[in-house]
Amino acid sequence: MTTESTTAPVIVGIDGSQSALGAARWAAGYAEKVNAPVELVFALPGNDWYMALGEAALISERALLDQLREVGARYLKEAQEATGKAASTVRTTATISEDEIVDFIRKRSPDAQLVVIGSRRSGPVRDLLLGSQVIPITNAAQCPVLAWRPSADAAVDMHTDVVVGIDGSEHADKALLAAFEHAHLTGTRLVIAHFWQVSALVGVGYAGALIDWEQLRDNGNAWLRDHVAGVRDKFPDVEVRLIYGDASPAHGLADLSASAGVVVVGSRGRGAVSGTLLGSVSQNLLHHSRCSVLLVH
Repeated sequence: MTTESTTAPVIVGIDGSQSALGAARWAAGYAEKVNAPVELVFALPGNDWYMALGEAALISERALLDQLREVGARYLKEAQEATGKAASTVRTTATISEDEIVDFIRKRSPDAQLVVIGSRRSGPVRDLLLGSQVIPITNAAQCPVLAWRPSADAAVDMHTDVVVGIDGSEHADKALLAAFEHAHLTGTRLVIAHFWQVSALVGVGYAGALIDWEQLRDNGNAWLRDHVAGVRDKFPDVEVRLIYGDASPAHGLADLSASAGVVVVGSRGRGAVSGTLLGSVSQNLLHHSRCSVLLVH
């Protein structure tokens, strides 16, 4: 992401769900702040979807495709109206893609600054709705992906805390920078958290009595302050809260999401095995976060 004006679009997946409309409204507000266009996309389903409908549907595949295009056009018109009300100055385009959504994102994301997907399923035809495809979309994207969902408190969203989890790794440091940029852009406080789980380190029993807990916390807080100092100096306007605590990263960040607008996490680097493309903490938050999740490659 960037806080400078750009022509790189914010891409929003549209599927006719209320979650997709919420994602479109959020994307419009974000695009207005960065002076970017919004591209709304409705992707036609792939062959697997047609096969699931049975032989009768395949006989009239052309008619079915025509119907789906009509449905997609209606969904896109509704989304354009929603984005227009949310941010009237944002230029918005609408696309019906012949490619499946994952393939579309794989092709278009290198030229985009952000992909926004509503992450709740809310309709009867699972494969036409994007909530079930957030992880494949994230794995395919070559730009940050925001899995949008309403905040736990309906009164908060873009103007509530941005939360980021860090662990000193390269992908977490990319997430830290993106979180600072987002907090700067939206004028919100940034909560930077590093969680450690004592039970995973020393087990249960007498060993706990041998640890200088106060020194451990002091060292951890010092590491956290030092680690974020360089990036923090670049964003002097951003209010920062640091949290160094005893919890698993997934549980700690999920708890913080209850009072946040966005949780930012880094995804793991791409590898040969598809199941390893997105880290376990990121996947956990996609399932359990109570606010939107921004995944940064």
